[in-house]
Amino acid sequence: MLSGDEIKQGALIQNDNPNSYRAASYDLTVGRIIAPEQDRVRAGETVTIPPQGMVEVISAERVRLPADVAGYTLLKNSLSNQGILAISIGIIDPLYEGLMSSTLINFSRSPVSLRAGDAFLRVTFHEYSPSVGLQAPKPISDREYLNQRVHKVRKHFSKTFLDLETTVANLTQPVFEKSFGKWRAGLFVYVPLFALLLALLTFFMNAGTAYVSRNGANRDQIKAELRREMQQEDYVQLKKDVEDLRTQLQQISNRPPKMKQNAKP
Repeated sequence: MLSGDEIKQGALIQNDNPNSYRAASYDLTVGRIIAPEQDRVRAGETVTIPPQGMVEVISAERVRLPADVAGYTLLKNSLSNQGILAISIGIIDPLYEGLMSSTLINFSRSPVSLRAGDAFLRVTFHEYSPSVGLQAPKPISDREYLNQRVHKVRKHFSKTFLDLETTVANLTQPVFEKSFGKWRAGLFVYVPLFALLLALLTFFMNAGTAYVSRNGANRDQIKAELRREMQQEDYVQLKKDVEDLRTQLQQISNRPPKMKQNAKP
């Protein structure tokens, strides 16, 4: 593995930043960010990656490798700690010359912001014995590289990872249509019938509640009326008994006294 000084001395990084050299690696920085549903490439701007959002990030530096050196890219730990995952990373072939890029996906529940100049990839370099007849990768200009990445994002990227909104809709719609189609005819019959039964049940419940409430409220009043009626009947009967007793006493007091009969000789 080459040290930071060896990377610098070998001129493996073009348009380099002196502050990006590390002990055994170099930190590639953000040059451009391409987001889904964008009509232009954002250069030198701050871009916020929403949760489950995807963006394509292109380096500000260019890599230029000789035949006996290969490279390897990794995502910066600072981004990994924020829930960012990088794909399209790995080995850089010997004799490659050009920009570097990676697809970043936000797997956290919070937005993550990136701006031009931020470090996003760490690249290491390794010397090796090249194979005989090694051929260089097909050269590509920076403009063509950029256009390819723009086309990639517009054609394949969605607003969220795995396009969850469309995936959920595609999964649930057939199930709903199948189930609804099966019971569609029955719904037109059972739904109105259920609504009618529910209305009747509500009516009788309200009526019963009102009846119970009314009877409960008048119960004491009814008892009081019955008590008064019973007392009135007792009073009338008692008065009648007194009148009958008075009449009997009057009759007794009006009778003539009985004469004593003489004793027989």
